[in-house]
Amino acid sequence: MKKTITIPADLLERVKTIPGASGMTDSQLVSLLLKAGLSAAKKEEATTARSTLQKILSELSDEALVYVWRPIMYAYLWTDGHGHDRITDDDMCRIHLSGMIANGSPAAVERLDKWCLAVERNMGKEALA
Repeated sequence: MKKTITIPADLLERVKTIPGASGMTDSQLVSLLLKAGLSAAKKEEATTARSTLQKILSELSDEALVYVWRPIMYAYLWTDGHGHDRITDDDMCRIHLSGMIANGSPAAVERLDKWCLAVERNMGKEALA
């Protein structure tokens, strides 16, 4: 189903001032406008998330801080590239599991959880230690 979007002419004229917009068709300009809006929303979302997390981290108990320390350090060292050389093979296994848990589909996370529970039941906790 096709939908029609109406963009005010003055807004479309303002979009034409974005670097690289000259010579674009109206539909290309609308696409550029939407991309710029999404980019701005992501930046605002990241700023809000950072502020919220800083507040939460400052209020965490010592026990909770120990629990989240490793995934936070992995994000800093690996994802943001502040210390790839400090990552061990064990760390890489943990990063992959953390990534699956954080970003995997619900079905994939459920399979991983069931697999871990099955291994633990059948082989004892030593198998996962």
